[in-house]
Amino acid sequence: MKKLALLGIVAVALAAAVPAHAQGITLTGETGVARTPLAMALPPMSCTVAADLVASEDLLLPLRAEFGIIEGLELGLHYWLTDTKNNQSQWGLNTKYVIPAEMMENLSLAAGFNYQSWSADGGRDATRMKFYGVVSYLWDTKVPIIPSGGLSYEVEGGDEDGSGLRIFGSVLAKVMPNLSIGAEFNLANSDLDGDDADSDLWFGARFFLRENLSFQAGILNNANVGGNDTSDFVLHAGAQYAFSFAK
Repeated sequence: MKKLALLGIVAVALAAAVPAHAQGITLTGETGVARTPLAMALPPMSCTVAADLVASEDLLLPLRAEFGIIEGLELGLHYWLTDTKNNQSQWGLNTKYVIPAEMMENLSLAAGFNYQSWSADGGRDATRMKFYGVVSYLWDTKVPIIPSGGLSYEVEGGDEDGSGLRIFGSVLAKVMPNLSIGAEFNLANSDLDGDDADSDLWFGARFFLRENLSFQAGILNNANVGGNDTSDFVLHAGAQYAFSFAK
């Protein structure tokens, strides 16, 4: 099995941009961990661009951008550059709104929508719409910790009809001023993933080289889009760059 070399990819700096703190965005867009969202949004008039290389059997290069529109509202898009045996391609759109929560300090709630479309040789096409709610809490101790949990309802169309609920969660810890580590899970659903499917898991870290530039690396399962056994854990690494249009 031929494995691609693990590379770090640095986003191109935009000369006219004003730096903003680089919050993490998921492999499919929206502010979050690796594949699960957090109840937070990018600041208004800001943008984050990112790229990762997943060490799959085939080329898998998730490219995405996320935009902060107004306070608590973000919009994003992603495109997965792939080179697989069946020439699979994927793109998607997403939106998320953080709901003001005054009932408890350090608690935040968000609701979001994610749309994905992918196609492959042989006329195999599919879409997935995901509606979700997520809650995050900042446990402000000596080592700040952010646990999150949520529920999503996903609907598949095209050649992969199906629908179902999915539970997800994550935990992040800021172990150093410029280093965060964490883990996440997406529980498997037989209606969406088939019988005996494994849940999605991730373990990794994000390092802030500068306030607006960060690098991330981790271990993913169910990410080997070109292999037969998608439960194998694979490495990924990449970078993201944040900037603001605010004056």
